Parts: sequence; C-alpha cells; structure tokens
Amino acid sequence: MKFTEVVKAVRADGMKAVLLRGLFMSQLINIEQLGKLAERFGDIARSDGLIIRMDNPLLPVRFKGTILMGWYENDEREMIQKNLPDDEPVIELGASIGVVACIANRRLRSPDQHVVVEASPELIPTLKKNRDLNSCQFTIIEAAIAYGSDSIAFFPNGESLAGSIYTGSGQKVEVPAKTLQAIAENANFHHFNLICDIEGSEIEVIDHEIDFIREHVGLILIETHYFTPYGEEGVNSLLKKLATNGFEIIDSKGKQYCFRNRNSLEQENEKREET
Repeated sequence: MKFTEVVKAVRADGMKAVLLRGLFMSQLINIEQLGKLAERFGDIARSDGLIIRMDNPLLPVRFKGTILMGWYENDEREMIQKNLPDDEPVIELGASIGVVACIANRRLRSPDQHVVVEASPELIPTLKKNRDLNSCQFTIIEAAIAYGSDSIAFFPNGESLAGSIYTGSGQKVEVPAKTLQAIAENANFHHFNLICDIEGSEIEVIDHEIDFIREHVGLILIETHYFTPYGEEGVNSLLKKLATNGFEIIDSKGKQYCFRNRNSLEQENEKREET
C-alpha cells in the first residue's frame, strides 16, 4: 500500500484498524483471530469513517473480523454511494446493526427523512448505539415486514445476518408486523427510495405491494436470497415482476440489484415540460 493510501486509511478508520488489517493481510492472523483482537480492543471498528459498535451476542467473531476489514455489505455500500439520490427520503428494511443505514444517512441532505426497520429485538440496542455514535438522524421502527396480521413470529437463528420470519433456530419471538405502505404513509413520504435486505421477505414485499411501489418508489436497492421457501423460483419471479412494472436494473453485483423506476423518470420529464 502506498504511503498516501495509508495516511488516508488512518484518517478515515484510525491507526488501530489499519494495523489490525495489516496483520490479516500479512497472513499473520486469520479472520476469526482478527475478530477476537477487535473484541479485546473494545469491540469497536472503524470503517468508511464510521464508528461501529460490535458488542452484541448475535455478532459472531468472524463477522466482527469482516467489519474490521471493511468487507461487511461492501457491494451494498458501494451501490449506495454510487446510485442513491441525496435529495429524497429513504426507507430501509432490515437495518441490522446500522452500518448501511449510517452510510445512507450521511448522504442525505435531509437526514431526518430516513426510516429504518429492524425486526430483531436483540439488535435494536446496537442499532441505536451506532446511529447515535455517528450523529445520524434516521428513525427506527422495531417490526418485521409481514402481511395478514398485526404481529408475526421471528427467528433470530443465532446471528445477526440470519434473522428471519421463516422457521429457524433460536428462541422464537413475536414482533409487530408492518407493511411498507403503512410505514411510508406514517412518515408522510409520498415519493421515496427503498433499501431492502430482509432475508427473503423481499419476495413478499414485491408480491404484496408492487402497485404501491410502482407509484411511490423511485430507486430500489435490494439483496435477493435463495434459501427461503420460495427458492430460485421466487427470486426470478421478483426480478420479473419488477421489470414488468417499469423497473430497470441500472447496477448489480452478486445478489445485489439496483433498480430505477422508469415511471418516475417519465413523470419528472412531464413536469419539466409543463414548466
């Protein structure tokens, strides 16, 4: 690494993070050992200029190592920096510990126009800590996205990335159920952008709320999941339904897709012509 790159990394993430990453890159320690060192140094990581608290029992040691290396949700973070408009409200489904939420919130001209949703009660304290540590202003809704009832069973499945409404391991908890439309209307968001990483439930969101999404969402950043009861067929159905409702893929990497709503662009062009 060049000297200027080292200086830039130290300024953004601190000397401790740079030294620990150097140990891993030199193959002196593995990713789990890196996570254990992070625990010994206060369970705090710095990445992209963020301060990230990791003192949560749902965060595996190896996961802490990936956060320290800056790998956590890297594709999603890059797409946000590249594509997310800074002048419109945002709703994020599946906030976890808040890394992506903080990245998105720092981009917004009106950071209070940002709502994040997280279903796992055990992750909420860490999500709040990371919001406050980074002086972010997003509102947190403690709920799962689900349909047909006011609450739903949620399975933590042993770690932060695996929580789901689908049958799994860990102690089952009952959490409030919300719809995207209800969240948007409560926040008074008429037109907004959507970030979605909810471990397979994205298929149900698109299936149940595509009409509302077509009318009110300009950009969608979504992570797809094949391990749900819907499998590959469900993911393909989601992609097809978005395409047939006017959403075009403008960026993709792995399981991550960024869609732009052609309907919104046409409406904006019409307004410009009228004025």
